[in-house]
Amino acid sequence: MTRMTLFHIAPVILFQAPFAISQCYFLAMGISKDPIRGAQEQIVQQFFNVLGYGIYATSFYCYYVASKRFREQVFNVLSFNQQRRNRVQP
Repeated sequence: MTRMTLFHIAPVILFQAPFAISQCYFLAMGISKDPIRGAQEQIVQQFFNVLGYGIYATSFYCYYVASKRFREQVFNVLSFNQQRRNRVQP
């Protein structure tokens, strides 16, 4: 659990810090601008919004790296030759 938490710190900083900085900038810079500048800032804002969602994907990857049992389960699910059907014996 400690290893998983330590693996998760770097992605939190990597994805959330730029998102937080951009949100502070866009909240503070609410002045009227020319349409080109406004469009450029909207594109940048959408990029940082998408970047902010990266933290949710890294939760899976951090758990995948930190847990050997989880890696085995993912491998078993993804390998189609290991599928078993549940059968009821009379």
